Amino acid sequence: MHPIGIKEFVFLPESDCFALKSRTLSHPDIPFHFHAEFELNLLENGRGGRRIISHHLEETSDLELVLIGPDLTHGWQGHRCRSKHVTETSLHFHSNLLSWDFLRRHPVKNIQTLLLNAAKGVCFNQETIAEVAPLLKELKTRSGFESLLLFLQIVHTLSIAPMTTILPTEAKKETTRWHEDRVDKVLDYVRMHFADPISLKQVACIANMTEVSFSRFFKQRTGKTFVECVNEIRIDHASRMLADTTNNIAEIAFSTGFNNISNFNRIFKTKKNLTPTQFREVFSANNLYRMCS
Repeated sequence: MHPIGIKEFVFLPESDCFALKSRTLSHPDIPFHFHAEFELNLLENGRGGRRIISHHLEETSDLELVLIGPDLTHGWQGHRCRSKHVTETSLHFHSNLLSWDFLRRHPVKNIQTLLLNAAKGVCFNQETIAEVAPLLKELKTRSGFESLLLFLQIVHTLSIAPMTTILPTEAKKETTRWHEDRVDKVLDYVRMHFADPISLKQVACIANMTEVSFSRFFKQRTGKTFVECVNEIRIDHASRMLADTTNNIAEIAFSTGFNNISNFNRIFKTKKNLTPTQFREVFSANNLYRMCS
């Protein structure tokens, strides 16, 4: 099944390494879409807008720089942005431009990590933006081999940037940093049975621990309580149903393991900063139910 959103065909011939374009938006709304290429996207003067990557929504500041992997759905809404001169600079490059065989070498291994993380979306801090934005503008003036060298400099700078944020677009992938087998077994169980009642006693038994020991162990390894983790997985599924189906909110709440509507609404708003109704409106406003054939 294809990702939800409109498939965009980026004009990037196979003979070219990358494509760079810049435009000023007076009505800053970028429909939800996806494409086969990596995209480095710089937004300027976009304070109050709303960035959407997969099912992650966040209000933007004046300067935003994100790296988006192939086939990752994304978009941007004006939301509360009052600027009529939002500048978008997009750098697209082929998913196979830098081979994995090349990227496993030590001098460029950080780039491999960066591109792997781009599958979820990577957001960069203001310090990195201040360093990279001028390089993107300079790239417009370069051509030939000089442009390729500057492109590699940009990618390298991003790969070593401190305090980047990997966006939580998929709760399942968040678990890749948890190496303990017991935690993995518990999370696999939760992902399979998120719609059912799940007790601490059940999962402690799966981990072969007492309830008290498991609670302490789980929090130490994940930084979250077990209940918080279960709620995140359930909310992630609920978000997808809100965006992908026309089921009513009560049906979605009960089908994702919540047995109380008010509790579902409260937890959803805490996690997403929107009520379930507002979340659905955000997606339906941009025709996000359209499936690609």
